[in-house]
Amino acid sequence: MTAVQLPLLELESSIRLRQVGILLACKATEQISLPLAKVDISARVADRIAEVTMKETFKNNLKEHLEAVYTFPLPGGGAVTSFEMRVGSRIVRGQVQERSAARRNYQQALEEGKRAALLEQERDDVFTVQVGNLPPGEEVTVLISYCERLPFFDDGTTELRLPMVVAPRYIPGSALERSSVGEGIEADTDLVPDASRISPPRLAEGFDAKVALSLEVELMKQGRSKQNEEIEDLSCSQHALRTRLSSGSVKVTLARTDELMNRDFV
Repeated sequence: MTAVQLPLLELESSIRLRQVGILLACKATEQISLPLAKVDISARVADRIAEVTMKETFKNNLKEHLEAVYTFPLPGGGAVTSFEMRVGSRIVRGQVQERSAARRNYQQALEEGKRAALLEQERDDVFTVQVGNLPPGEEVTVLISYCERLPFFDDGTTELRLPMVVAPRYIPGSALERSSVGEGIEADTDLVPDASRISPPRLAEGFDAKVALSLEVELMKQGRSKQNEEIEDLSCSQHALRTRLSSGSVKVTLARTDELMNRDFV
């Protein structure tokens, strides 16, 4: 992990943007959900390759340093290319390491009072970030970038799916007689010993967390012929869209500013 100086990111207090995953802080025996201030997702699609960056900003509104756990979804076929955590005026960049070594290095950094983060893949489509020594009153921004090869269907179409929620999973087996290894709502079992790491808390049906979503997808035109340059039958199955032509591309954004993050963007 390395740290460099960055300018402090300022957010307008009037912005109420919407929720992917959850960031939990442990305070003594109590779990506290840190408020999500902003979510920005941007994707760039060229042919059948998508490059996606997801940025989420949280704020430690308590008066002490915290360690927090954040669980979120990514496409099962995606490959993470970069991970960053911005805390105040500093940035922590992730390095790929073997899991046990990464956990040791992370714990050592916390014991030395350093700011650190640990990104782990729990399943093909579920990731966990642990963020240590969050300063009181400061914002924490987590940035994840990944690439994905999109599917190709018989009718000549392709599909981009941006996950918005960690779907509930079937957890078989009997509960283990030990403390859970994660912060989720399901107990670890003899068949799924890490169930608590893949079952983050979920909002009650119909509850609006007052956190909104900013999303933009840029579809790049390919080739020189008119046939190859045209993008046909563009549709979204679960959200209302706005589209606009740009130089060599079509840009797609959400038509509504109050979309709930309770379903995937397709």
